[in-house]
Amino acid sequence: MNVEQNNNTNDESPLVAIKKKEIEINTQILEASRKADEKISSARQEAIKIKTKAEKNGLAEAKQLRNKEIEKAKKEAVKIEQSTDGEIEKVTKQGKKNLNKAASYTVKAIIASTKT
Repeated sequence: MNVEQNNNTNDESPLVAIKKKEIEINTQILEASRKADEKISSARQEAIKIKTKAEKNGLAEAKQLRNKEIEKAKKEAVKIEQSTDGEIEKVTKQGKKNLNKAASYTVKAIIASTKT
């Protein structure tokens, strides 16, 4: 009987052979699907890391640029203030120089307006 059983397993029917092959292929498909899911999950995690790093770097660069522009604006403000101080001095000197002329002109204008 052992010989007969051994012959039966060696001489599988085509249906049994097909079923075994089908199971083997399904197992390979499941394994490939599992590996693909792992790769997708890993890629998503890596994308999150990259996005987070990019956002962090972008914020740092924006802050650095902002600070640089603020310093530039402060320097420009100092230049303007310094040039304004010079202009104020000039105008003040000119005003003091013309104070008597302005007062005389004002008095003349007032007198002329009262005569009419």
